[in-house]
Amino acid sequence: MPKAKNKHGTRGHYAQIQTSQEQDHQKQKVQSGGIEAAATRQSVLGNNQRSGAATTKPQTTLATVSQSEAAALENVARCLTAAGNLTRLQMLEFCLGPQKFSAIVRFFRMNPASFKFHEHLLQSEGLLTKEVRGHTTSYRTTTIGKLVLDIVQGPLRRTLGE
Repeated sequence: MPKAKNKHGTRGHYAQIQTSQEQDHQKQKVQSGGIEAAATRQSVLGNNQRSGAATTKPQTTLATVSQSEAAALENVARCLTAAGNLTRLQMLEFCLGPQKFSAIVRFFRMNPASFKFHEHLLQSEGLLTKEVRGHTTSYRTTTIGKLVLDIVQGPLRRTLGE
């Protein structure tokens, strides 16, 4: 009996060996299954046509939007992406009232550079504002940030049953 190639493409002693009869049997199974499936499809199609059912595919149409609507949708997508990170979402919630930089870093046990990274993303999308008074910097969630927070947290609360 000839040696078959193993999964590495070499002829090894322990490789699985398939005889030509086994290969022919598998081909027949595949071909007969394909023919049976085709016959079944034909009979179903024939039944639908006899019963007067429509056989056309449903057409999917995309809504057309204006450039201003597209820009607005892109802004919403960017806001949701910025708030899609758990840390940034928690930061938005924590900053519903004005919070000092040191309080935020301490509360989240965060490296100041990490905070600046997240703060920059939130601020660039208009979700967080920065207020500087002398040597004190504080942050507050904007109205848009509150809306995004509500949008994201609504389904989460319903899922958790709160």
